[in-house]
Order: sequence, then C-alpha cells, then structure tokens
Amino acid sequence: MTETKESIQKCVRKCLNEDENYKVDLDAELTNLGMNSITLIKLLVLLEAELGIQFDESKFSFKDYKTLNSVAEYVDTLKV
Repeated sequence: MTETKESIQKCVRKCLNEDENYKVDLDAELTNLGMNSITLIKLLVLLEAELGIQFDESKFSFKDYKTLNSVAEYVDTLKV
C-alpha cells in the first residue's frame, strides 16, 4: 500500500471518529463509508496537513471523486 493510501485511511478514520482497527475500503463509494461533502472537506484538510499538499477546492468536487482510490490518485498528482 502506498504512503498516500495509508494516509488517507488514517485520516478517514479520524474524520469518522473510528479507531485504528476500523477497516477502510478504498474501493467503496464515499457515501457508503458514511462520508458526505462536509466530511470530505475535513478529509482534505487533514490530508493537506498530513502530506504537506494543497488542494485546489475549485477543481475538487464530491461528485468527481466517488472512492478513496480516486482521491488517492488525485493526491498523487499533487505530490509531484
């Protein structure tokens, strides 16, 4: 598993107030994980702090990124 995906799992657990044993399915739709647009924003803020990246909120939409894997792919483009 990549550093990005591990960071996403850690931050999702924090957003959803789950412990470290909570299994985060990176292929599940965000809504099936209990996330909505507000928890996605919380996730982005946590990822920015965790990975030292900056999201362009005008280009990031809840509708465009349906799974955590799609979020991970976008994050990896920011790390280049």
